[in-house]
Amino acid sequence: MIVVAATENTVARTRDRLRALGVTDVQVAAPSAARRLVLATVTDAWEAERIVAALRAAGELAVSRPDSGVRLEEWRRHTAPRTFAERLTLAFAWSEHDRHGLPGVIELGLGGFGSGQHPSTRLLIEELLARIAGGERVLDVGCGSGVLGLGALALGASHLTAVDLKPDAVDATRRNAALNGMGERVEATTAPLARLDVPFDVVVANVGRAAIVELAPELRRLLAPGGWLAVSGFEPSLASPVAGFLRPLVEVGRRTDGGWTALVMGKLSFRLARHRDLPAMVALLADDVLGAGREHPGVDAAYESAFAAIDADDRNELIVADIAGGVVGCLQLTYIPGLSRHGAERAQIESVRVRADQRGSGTGRRLVAWAVERARVRGCGLVQLTTDKVRVDAHRFYAGLGFVASHEGMKLTLES
Repeated sequence: MIVVAATENTVARTRDRLRALGVTDVQVAAPSAARRLVLATVTDAWEAERIVAALRAAGELAVSRPDSGVRLEEWRRHTAPRTFAERLTLAFAWSEHDRHGLPGVIELGLGGFGSGQHPSTRLLIEELLARIAGGERVLDVGCGSGVLGLGALALGASHLTAVDLKPDAVDATRRNAALNGMGERVEATTAPLARLDVPFDVVVANVGRAAIVELAPELRRLLAPGGWLAVSGFEPSLASPVAGFLRPLVEVGRRTDGGWTALVMGKLSFRLARHRDLPAMVALLADDVLGAGREHPGVDAAYESAFAAIDADDRNELIVADIAGGVVGCLQLTYIPGLSRHGAERAQIESVRVRADQRGSGTGRRLVAWAVERARVRGCGLVQLTTDKVRVDAHRFYAGLGFVASHEGMKLTLES
């Protein structure tokens, strides 16, 4: 049996080509609204091979399949669509299984590694499902069939750059992009990573340990601030060494499926807080010996009002440390005009917090240093802060950043 993936508009052409090749026993199936399958019966395997080769040479997406028995049952299992988290479905274009109503269908044609069946591919698909928010620029390194990058587009990413050393893989990605109506959003190339100069929000690389180690400098360089890198193709025992080669990126996630592991790494960056960061900042304030007794669980009207007031005040800034879109640290920076010091403006740092799993990693040091530099660029003549007397470790921390305990701070709590 020969199966040709066609559309409503191309079925007649495919029939004509089969007829010209001597095939007359033809049926048409419709596994989805857009897909038509032309099923042609031939006399033997040799004849099927000859006709499939001729159809492919003419640009048809043709395959041969077993007619019956155990081999046909295995074929049908192999070509069954795979649905992930009820949001994304991967299917061979020639699959005879019904695809009506399946979510986010991506069809795959001939050539290139990757159909969602291998554990390393599945692990990275799970990361895409968990992390794609919409609008990301994606780089797929070692793209194979393009399955990961096309899956990212189906989940809401805006553009894909797919890179592979093998021209056949690049051609397969281009064909699959066209097959799914994504051609205009995909750039596929054999160019080395060194030639790329635009950072990406998401980088995926299912290429194995050796290639990841070799490409580590370029993978780090091409990751945009706040973006994330997901790598796979190695066994669990190699996960920590691979993470080490990717430093200073920070590990933010790890998944394992049998003998395969995927790592997610993020680049530490600093930015002004957005409203969506508010729950994470409140949680950081509460996850503290002193904060646990004075903060309230969850975001309430008081926190909402305070955030709105700070956000509207051009002399107040909430700054967050971000890794892969997650808030891992925060502080408040206030610019205070004054007559003293010949009218110098000063900056005050308050409410410095770092997430528990990032303490001791240098995140807090870099966060405060970033705020100090921001104050310097603004033209402030002084940066000041207070720290509770019981926070002995914090005293050493700030002294290590150059702060001097030159004043005795005092506070008066006002009863409401």
